[in-house]
Amino acid sequence: MRRFPHAMSRAFATAALLSVLSIAPGPVALHAAHPSAAPARRHMRLLRSTPGADTTVAASPDAIRLWFSEAVDARGSSVTLTAAGSGAVALAPLTREPAKDAPLVARLVKPVGAGAYTVTWKGMSRDGHVVSGTFAFRVRGTP
Repeated sequence: MRRFPHAMSRAFATAALLSVLSIAPGPVALHAAHPSAAPARRHMRLLRSTPGADTTVAASPDAIRLWFSEAVDARGSSVTLTAAGSGAVALAPLTREPAKDAPLVARLVKPVGAGAYTVTWKGMSRDGHVVSGTFAFRVRGTP
């Protein structure tokens, strides 16, 4: 297999790109030529939680609290808590205060015991975009 010198490869790539841009519709051509010219669209993301991901807490939390990068709609969101080997843990309906920085809150119906737990969450932003994820934490047993 014959390799082209670096300068020839660059020239060929430039010619190919210009060829594509000449037949592409305006916005596509503009984006290909200048990626920063296309509007950036950011999606909501989980910033932090209490309990934190991969942490060990001394006692049962009273709630799972999730902070997002933008306001989240509690009606289109969900949180489940699962105990390793025991199944789902009962949670109260989700709540969220109206303040911009307020977390999504899922209160535990009753305290949980020592062990490993998994939080599975789904958050819906006000524009309808949905993000989801999981994280784990542990509750330390009594010494």
